Amino acid sequence: MKNNTLVNHPPAVPVAPDNRPLVAPIYQSVKFSFDDTGETLRYLRGERAGFFYSRTSNPHAAAIAALARAAAGQGRLSADGLRRRDHRREPPIAV
Repeated sequence: MKNNTLVNHPPAVPVAPDNRPLVAPIYQSVKFSFDDTGETLRYLRGERAGFFYSRTSNPHAAAIAALARAAAGQGRLSADGLRRRDHRREPPIAV
């Protein structure tokens, strides 16, 4: 593997735990790396969490999946994406 360049791989900027972003950050990356080949193989066997290639999994897709699971658990999501509500009895759904 080639040496990293500062332009393509700038140093990480730490964020204080009490100063978090309000929305998920945008990851301008197609591939994610692991510390060594063993960790990559563990990921590919499903033995560890993480991301490898953006088309198969990425932080944004994981966040959307978690949101969909939460909405489905609250009865706010159905197979067609719509839920019939009785507007006379139920308050508006906050998004």
